[in-house]
Amino acid sequence: MAEGEDKSGSTANGFSLSSIVRPFGEQSESDRPFIPLVGGPRLFILLLYVSVLIAASLEFFAGKEYLWYGSWDIYNTYVFVVSGVFVFIGVVMLFTTKKLGQDDYDLPIPRPLMGMLGFIMLAASGIVLVFYGKDIGAWAILLSITLVYGFLMILLSVKGMGMHDSMRLTLYATGIIFMIMVPVHEAFGVLKTEEQDQYFFTALNLALLVIGMFLALVSVQSLQTRDGYLGAWLIGAMAIFLIAFHEQLGIVSSGTYSPYDRGLALIGITFSFLPVAMYVWREKIYIFLWSRLRNANVLIEAGDYKGALIHADAAIRQCSHAGIEDRFALPWSIKADAHYRLREYDKAKVFYETALKIDPNDSVAWSHIGNMYAFEGKLEDAMKSFDRALQIDPGNAEAWNNKGAVYQSLRMYEDAIISFDKAISHEPSSFDAHMNKARLLSKLGHSNEAVPEYQAALVINPRSQDAQNGIQREFHRAKCLDVVDGWEQMGLDASPLRAILDQDPANFVKKTKEFLANVVEERTQLTVLPSSEHIDVNGAIKSILRATEKEEGATLETLMDATHLSQHNLILPLALLMETDHVHFATIGRKQVYVSRGRAPEKPPEPPPPPPPEPEPPPVVAKTKPKKTVVPSAKPKGKPKPEKKKEKPKEEKPKAEKPKPRFFRRERRELEEPTASILVFSRKK
Repeated sequence: MAEGEDKSGSTANGFSLSSIVRPFGEQSESDRPFIPLVGGPRLFILLLYVSVLIAASLEFFAGKEYLWYGSWDIYNTYVFVVSGVFVFIGVVMLFTTKKLGQDDYDLPIPRPLMGMLGFIMLAASGIVLVFYGKDIGAWAILLSITLVYGFLMILLSVKGMGMHDSMRLTLYATGIIFMIMVPVHEAFGVLKTEEQDQYFFTALNLALLVIGMFLALVSVQSLQTRDGYLGAWLIGAMAIFLIAFHEQLGIVSSGTYSPYDRGLALIGITFSFLPVAMYVWREKIYIFLWSRLRNANVLIEAGDYKGALIHADAAIRQCSHAGIEDRFALPWSIKADAHYRLREYDKAKVFYETALKIDPNDSVAWSHIGNMYAFEGKLEDAMKSFDRALQIDPGNAEAWNNKGAVYQSLRMYEDAIISFDKAISHEPSSFDAHMNKARLLSKLGHSNEAVPEYQAALVINPRSQDAQNGIQREFHRAKCLDVVDGWEQMGLDASPLRAILDQDPANFVKKTKEFLANVVEERTQLTVLPSSEHIDVNGAIKSILRATEKEEGATLETLMDATHLSQHNLILPLALLMETDHVHFATIGRKQVYVSRGRAPEKPPEPPPPPPPEPEPPPVVAKTKPKKTVVPSAKPKGKPKPEKKKEKPKEEKPKAEKPKPRFFRRERRELEEPTASILVFSRKK
């Protein structure tokens, strides 16, 4: 896009002058899409011309020789050189125009041939005037007209000059020729007026002036591009150049500027200054246009979407006044952005489609259209839109994030993780990508990998309650998983415990104890892993209870003799009894024994759960695997040690269950989306 490409050297909250000021060779305004940048070398050259023109005009019309520095010849040479330099620079500026879109040129003569014929006409006429101008009399008029039309054909061969402006420039040049014929035919004595000071008011001359002014004024005001205004300026400047050119060659030379020369100069000055004024006015329109777009963008970021719509509509009206509403996509994209955030998706889709007809390479617009398809449940269309957005801009983090959300909805979890990693690698500060990846990892049971993603999201948005709850929930889940792993290492089939954790993580500790109590009391069937199938766990439990009912209790060696189990095989039944408070550890005399009579000693109060650790900064490269978070196990994973009492796992209440993965659609105030197209002053994309 645009966007201004970020693609674009833009700042976060203001204009970036380096991205607004265009290079010497600018894009043609007849292109589609077109970005109306302002300022730059062209405007500087034209303003310099105006300043020189004003100074030269004062001396030109003063009519006093003492105002001419040095002598008449020096002054005429000055006008000849300066006007020639400006004409040459203007032609260079036109030929450096970059034509990126389709050319609407449809004249029977190809552009290169048109330019070549124009150059031949201009050069041949100039050469004849240089060598024979003094001697051919009124034929010099015809040669001068041929020279002007040759110059016009050179201008029409410029790639950036569309057919519309080409026709208007032809009428403009014809109008100027009609007007300059008035002083020219008088100077050469063709149908000359007897009273020199009144020659403007004869019927012939008035007819020529009226026809010429009508053609020139109608055509110049209907020009559509700044290249057209530049061409009109050059035709007017060429009239000034021809005055000094004739004087330098001595063609009807008077040694000073005669009334006829002054009439010719007045026409050249007026009709070179008028296109410059219209060029500057077009620049003013573009400045106001960008101001409207900037205001709309700021209001979108502030959440005032209805206010943004007002400025977007005003920008579209400015484009209509400038004749670029069908070539400049950004105002339509901004308007679609505002409707998108107002959740008026039908309207947003219409304006996005309008913008994409103008600029099919707007990556963010494609991404937003994909979001709307996803909201409607059209996941296949959504995926196509995201793929199109990423084909245009592979670094579009939002499109990667949203594509990952669609993959997750389709249960293609591996592809979803890859997409979230892509989004994070292109934009490490993407809150959505970190949160979506964390939730998916949590859903897949990878709590230790989900915690760093929640921490990264919390660094990006410290006020996010979702990220804070996610960290607490995953730490609790990691501790519970360690409990489950501990029972599995002791040989118990812990699949019922995993089901409890998935269904009701908030009451995992309580329900786990109830399940284990039912196992010990044989109300629930005991299932062990294949590695422990040789152990009669229920029989061992009964033997341990009989041995520990004695007042003196039972040592570990006594329990091994009573159950005929090794110390390793004794771990599971003994752990079940201790976890369900059927057996506890006590010191009788100098012996440490297991007993089942009496109450187990009170456990010391558990300290309050520590606050979540300080969040780490988000990884710059998202695909780097986060370090595994080590959480202390609540169950022993080796032999039971008689000298230490087993602690119950701490019970924590996690927050609400995990929400579904979010698309780029925001549900909280603290999060804002980037806009759909790229403004040169504040957009990314």
